[in-house]
Amino acid sequence: MLNDLISNSLKYAFSNGRKGKISVQLGPNKEGDTRLVVQDNGIGLPEGFDYRKSKSLGLQLISILSRQLQGGIELRSKAGTEFAITFPVRSGPIGDLL
Repeated sequence: MLNDLISNSLKYAFSNGRKGKISVQLGPNKEGDTRLVVQDNGIGLPEGFDYRKSKSLGLQLISILSRQLQGGIELRSKAGTEFAITFPVRSGPIGDLL
């Protein structure tokens, strides 16, 4: 998911040599779930854009993987684009790291 979100930012947010920033955050939210946020300050998404209806393989994979993690996706596109994926922490090797 992280790879696809960063790739999309690099590919679309900063077209025509535009410079910008991409930030990545990973950590617990107030409810104790894990929250992954990828944000850029690029051109943003077109008005009315719905990632769930996108033909982009990357966005389809992000949706599928999020569902597999029993997570949710929030999308904001104002002064750039922000994808926030929240999923429950499970016990075990990966959950213990988060």
